[in-house]
Amino acid sequence: MMEEFEEIEKIKISSFQENVIEENAEEEKIEEKLLTSQKKKPDYKVLQPDVDVNGKRILKNVGAMWKAETKDGKEYYVMKIGELRLLVFPNK
Repeated sequence: MMEEFEEIEKIKISSFQENVIEENAEEEKIEEKLLTSQKKKPDYKVLQPDVDVNGKRILKNVGAMWKAETKDGKEYYVMKIGELRLLVFPNK
């Protein structure tokens, strides 16, 4: 009985490792596309409302968005806020 459990556990771990490797490869592709898309001027600025030291309301630039396209021609955006990178898709 214990040997069967160990075999099942090995299969689960192996499958999990394959998924992690696939996800890492996909993240690397996205990162590469992000770096090439960021060489041009951003399509949108991401601003955050804030108050300066004098109490004046300001908009602080915290990030940007670039338009990108999937291999099959679907449009999406890559948003960067600090070190955070997000993919933005239309909600259809």
